Amino acid sequence: MRRTLLLTGAITLAAATAASAAPTTPVQIGSAPGLRLTLSEPWTMSKVRPAGDVNLDGRTDLLISLYRPGSQAAVVVFGGRRTSPVNLNAIGQDGYYILNVANVVPGDDVNGDGRPDLFETNVLANGTSFQAVIYGKSTTSTIDRRTLTSAQGAVYDPTRPAPDPWNEDRVGDFNGDGIRDEIRPGSYAFHVAFGTATAPPSAAGPGFLIRYNGVNTPCKRSPTDPGDVSVLGDVTGDGKDDIGISGTYARTSEPRQHKACVVKGRSATTDVDLSRLAATGNGFTVFLGEGRLVSTVGAFALGAGRIRGAGDVDGNGVADFAVETLPEARYVQHGLYVFPGGPRSADIDATRAGTPHLRLTTTQTLDEIVALPDATGDGRGELAIAVKPVEAPPYRASTPTYIVSGRPLTGTVSLDALGSTAIKVLPTLNTIRQPSSDLFNWRAVQKVGDIDADGKTDLAIYEATPAGPSQVETLHVLYGALR
Repeated sequence: MRRTLLLTGAITLAAATAASAAPTTPVQIGSAPGLRLTLSEPWTMSKVRPAGDVNLDGRTDLLISLYRPGSQAAVVVFGGRRTSPVNLNAIGQDGYYILNVANVVPGDDVNGDGRPDLFETNVLANGTSFQAVIYGKSTTSTIDRRTLTSAQGAVYDPTRPAPDPWNEDRVGDFNGDGIRDEIRPGSYAFHVAFGTATAPPSAAGPGFLIRYNGVNTPCKRSPTDPGDVSVLGDVTGDGKDDIGISGTYARTSEPRQHKACVVKGRSATTDVDLSRLAATGNGFTVFLGEGRLVSTVGAFALGAGRIRGAGDVDGNGVADFAVETLPEARYVQHGLYVFPGGPRSADIDATRAGTPHLRLTTTQTLDEIVALPDATGDGRGELAIAVKPVEAPPYRASTPTYIVSGRPLTGTVSLDALGSTAIKVLPTLNTIRQPSSDLFNWRAVQKVGDIDADGKTDLAIYEATPAGPSQVETLHVLYGALR
């Protein structure tokens, strides 16, 4: 029989255990120090996000969206170390449920009680939309959004900036005024929309356009995939968040000039020309090498693909960034180039001797690339890297996750032969690397804040048993760097 959400049961909180040294040999995910969250059919997890400290106990809490056919909900899980798994089907005293809620995201403190609140944006069948705010709290009573009381929340003021659940990954402060801005996809352009003290970011408000002009564009040819545009953080050190645009290429020409682009944050509202970034002072391109055909079986070498923020890997106080070699199976070289942040006015050519960077190589294909702000407590950030799952019908078998510790950005690290240079997290046998709810843009590996309040960033890794009537999903929230 399929289970439904039960509003009973409790998990006993345990005192934090003593920290141990970070391992240098492979770690089994099921035995690594961490918080386990389990969920049984018919419910499935669709997203997990750090919710801030909603119960004001000094620990980051989690917001997990739940789904089953015909119903959506969410559960807030209070942070803290525990000795037993938390059953999301019976949350008890470990958090609380929010029923009949869709597209719910963490937000700011609206009612002034010092707790971060949650926001929902929903589009009704008649085409109208609404926003609601659900206040943070420390009690475990269930909230039903359909019967929201004034003590639990309110219809949200549409003139006040609120998180967009569909645009949460393209949010930053691009003009350096301390107010939330957004990158919004458009027709052959991205609109960087500035928020103001009185109005949320919008296409009709202030901002600037990043235009695509056909074959002269060094990076993305057309903005058909918003996922290829990312917020890098302030990689130029000028107090403004910068924007990364992933590389692409023309398959019909040789050599293939794969380049990624970095658009600097700016307060100007004039358009940005991607073909003249360095010349106009609006950014720079990143070149990893020419994408040439190197064999008759269709193998290619190098080429800049996705670009992502990497955090402060070298610990110099400025955010770094990483560019992936194009992750197609035909490419000989898979891997990641990590470049140091700092003031920059010229394009980057990684093939030129003396260009500083750290190279991470692998024979596998990269999937998730997650920057961890200092998970080990040494003042430097880490990179969590997951490779694509192996197709093993009727499910996609789990694959390892690699945690590369902060270090100077020089030399080469092989993910296939780590030694003591990184941590390899091994999955449980016969588990699914990604859930069935891919339509929710789930990240199977991601940072979730400081759940156990030890001052170090924690990492969430998803696993599930093979699909079936008794499928159980487990979210492993690993403490720091698996201490």
